[in-house]
Amino acid sequence: MQLKISNYAGTFLLLGATLFASEILSDAQKSSLELQKEKAVQDSEATKYQWLNPVTYTGSYQDDETRGYSFDSTIGITQPIFKSGGIESTMKFAENLKASSTLGIEIQKKALIQKAYTLAYSIKKTDIEIKKQNLSLENAKIDLRIKKESLTNGLLDISFLNNAILTKNGIDAKILELQYTKLELINNFKNISSLDPYAVELPILTKIDQKDFDTKNLKIQQSSIDIEKIKNQADITTSNYLPSASINGSYSMDHKNSNDTNTIIGAKVTFPLDYNYFAKTGAVKAEYLKSRQDLEIQKTEETNFFRTKELKIAMLDSKLTLTKENIVVYNDLLAQNKELASVGIKTQDDVQVIQNSRDNELLNIKIFEIEKQLELLEIYGKIENATI
Repeated sequence: MQLKISNYAGTFLLLGATLFASEILSDAQKSSLELQKEKAVQDSEATKYQWLNPVTYTGSYQDDETRGYSFDSTIGITQPIFKSGGIESTMKFAENLKASSTLGIEIQKKALIQKAYTLAYSIKKTDIEIKKQNLSLENAKIDLRIKKESLTNGLLDISFLNNAILTKNGIDAKILELQYTKLELINNFKNISSLDPYAVELPILTKIDQKDFDTKNLKIQQSSIDIEKIKNQADITTSNYLPSASINGSYSMDHKNSNDTNTIIGAKVTFPLDYNYFAKTGAVKAEYLKSRQDLEIQKTEETNFFRTKELKIAMLDSKLTLTKENIVVYNDLLAQNKELASVGIKTQDDVQVIQNSRDNELLNIKIFEIEKQLELLEIYGKIENATI
């Protein structure tokens, strides 16, 4: 069957369910994210006002055998008031640093939420796969019994029985592997969430269009902010090689002679001459230009990611169509074999094998639907303001 994607036309959409996404995370995970966010805020504040110099206090005490003791203290400050745009750029850099860090934490949170729901869906999928294998096991047992009888009656060679035994043993091994996988998934889920994975309200995700995906893409937003941050850093670097002005003031007191004080107020203008100016400013400008080019590359990668998901969903829908067609065929066969069994032409084993095969296809529909949700979860993890 040919794969068709025309029904999607670049669209995926997420519908929110009643449970807010972050509720699936454990308290420890949520607390860790909140502490990271608080650190980002404090780092931003420290950066924003780093151009402000501290007020210094100096105290000096000496005891001279000849002159006696002396006790002096001085309070002073030297403060830049103009740095050729460097002060303004520093404050903008701090704001962009905060925005980028906050988005980074949001991306990290969504990745955890996505992982938790992916695990919960995978546990459900594994349960269905175990049911499928149990149906296959029933058919394998029927086949094994029939071949044993045929061998006893001289109708089959021993190799046919041997193959039937190997098939049954292979299914038994597959069930054991799936049971292990299920326990592994549950343990991984417990690393992220304190909820019972079977009690989690699984989201039903549908479509969002390409334009919304692009505009709400968190990584693209973060990269755009990082570009502004690099530009601010370039302006700061440039300002270090341009004229600057500062004021200074100090107040001194001789505590031995309390009337002996001294106040100094001054100003300073600096014109730095550094032969590294062109090299250092050129480096940060090149970094800025590279970051803009990297953003375009990232946009292309995200567009191709979306298109790949589009193709995967279309493929799963094609599988669903084929499976539903198979179910129609199995239903017809089941009805015919039941009728034939009622008059003794077919056995109950024949009926059971067809019914198990039909039920296996019904379970395939559930698996394909889950796989669609897993693909859409990857879309959800990349966009802003999405709750599930």
